[in-house]
Amino acid sequence: KRQSGNQFYGLCIGLSLTMGVACIGPLTGCCLNSAVWVGSVMPAWMTGQLKNDLRDVWVYWIGTFLGAMVAGVWFNLLNGPESLKKMEEKVQQQMLLQDENAIDSDNFV
Repeated sequence: KRQSGNQFYGLCIGLSLTMGVACIGPLTGCCLNSAVWVGSVMPAWMTGQLKNDLRDVWVYWIGTFLGAMVAGVWFNLLNGPESLKKMEEKVQQQMLLQDENAIDSDNFV
């Protein structure tokens, strides 16, 4: 409800991706995902087709983890402790539903 009527999510995601491509595309070939980077670099490394050495590998892994941590902290700062309470309530409800389904399936057999 809080976010209903917001039509700008797609625009924000698209602009973020565009900025990422524009900023690091010329440097890395624009591998924004570390798994994609590994999947494209490892075969090239194994066949000797790499033009650069692999000294910058750490950037893909450290950057991913630091970005996730910053995003988590930022989310908690913006949404506060009530978002955690809501998430815990949802998890408890799902666990209760799973328990009820398990009981129903035991009775069915």
